[in-house]
Amino acid sequence: MLILGSTGMLGQSLIKTAKESNIEVTGIARSNADINLDILNFDKLISLIRKIKPKTIVNCVAISSIDLCEANVEESYLHNAHLVAVLVDVCLELDIYLIHISTDHFFINDGRRKHDEKSPVVLVNNYAKTKYAGEQFALSYSKSLVIRTNIVGFRNTQSHTFVEWVLLSLKNKNEITLFQDFYTSSIDVYSFSKILLKINNRDKPIYGLVNIASSEVCSKEEFIKKLAHTFNYNNPKFNLGSIESIEGTKRAESIGLDVSKIEKLLDEKMPTTNDVVLSLCKNWIN
Repeated sequence: MLILGSTGMLGQSLIKTAKESNIEVTGIARSNADINLDILNFDKLISLIRKIKPKTIVNCVAISSIDLCEANVEESYLHNAHLVAVLVDVCLELDIYLIHISTDHFFINDGRRKHDEKSPVVLVNNYAKTKYAGEQFALSYSKSLVIRTNIVGFRNTQSHTFVEWVLLSLKNKNEITLFQDFYTSSIDVYSFSKILLKINNRDKPIYGLVNIASSEVCSKEEFIKKLAHTFNYNNPKFNLGSIESIEGTKRAESIGLDVSKIEKLLDEKMPTTNDVVLSLCKNWIN
């Protein structure tokens, strides 16, 4: 298995989980990886893949900052879309199973609705546009799996994840604005990694588009309150707010996912919100 973007939150978790399961895995990233490579050096990347000949490639590479995607349209397209087209070509050549990690950032004005794989998408910003283009490139290849998801967890670097920022804010007793109108079905990176490896190890591969997320939809307000309670932070400083108060680029805010399809395929229930928060607590390194 070859992991592209192996030093990010998901990449780190996949490498660790694969090694714990005695799965042969190689990680590629710009630095601090098994193989250090500028992913956008497509000629070198293709040569490397031809040399390694992995059975599976998992593409975790993305520019996920919404504001950065708006400010750097070409850069975001290269990472979120064009890279996928390059991978499709080499996977087709070498008969490689391609697993592409997408996003849930395609839905607005739906509140707590759960969106399945056939729900119409809304390309509300450049992040959504480039990620959707990446999906279409991946799905043009018959032996690809595109996963829509919303992953939370720890990266343990100077650049904090959402959960790391919340816990640091709680620890320092900083005020946190709770969005009551922003809905997700976030899954912890540890559960997600185990599910992805289970998919990869199946005798019968899964192709096409699937949602992998929590089985429940909750607001950011509810999720952060669960974090505070589970991590034993008493009397946190909260104020209530709206996603509409964020200036600048418009964001998708009703991004709950329906996981019925993957639950049926795997004959396995996806984690609840409480399961996700408990898993985060278990894996927290303070």
